[in-house]
Amino acid sequence: MPNKDIVKRRETCRLAEIRYRINHPEKVKESQRKYREAHPDRAKEQSSRWRLAHPKEFKVLYEKWEKNHRERRREFWRENWMKRRAFKLGTRVGRLPRGYWKAIVTLYGGHCAYCGLSKPLCRDHVIPLVRGGRHEVENIVPACVSCNSSKKDRLWLPVIV
Repeated sequence: MPNKDIVKRRETCRLAEIRYRINHPEKVKESQRKYREAHPDRAKEQSSRWRLAHPKEFKVLYEKWEKNHRERRREFWRENWMKRRAFKLGTRVGRLPRGYWKAIVTLYGGHCAYCGLSKPLCRDHVIPLVRGGRHEVENIVPACVSCNSSKKDRLWLPVIV
């Protein structure tokens, strides 16, 4: 009969844990965040295993995330494209941390670094990648599409407004 007691105790504990997770989602989320920070390798491995074991659920979650985070997704792909381009050209591949692009645009007041007009902006490398410029914060300025296209691979100095 001791086996029945063990099974019953396990079931009771499992139900208590489920109730706790439902009633305290913020605490559970914070605990999970702390664990991931303390054990990044284990958390990454667990995440990979779960993704491989549950491809349909992962696809649904990923699509939901993409739908709710369009700008972050665009920024992520833009950054990776720039890094890949820099790597292919053989220049030093730096990193543009998330949020820095917005800070750079704010520094220029939302205007083009070359003509000073307030148009839709894109990232421009002051020293072009093909000329050995690095893909780093110090080498990136906001430029309107027309200035960026006109500049091509030449060196233009940005005007700080």
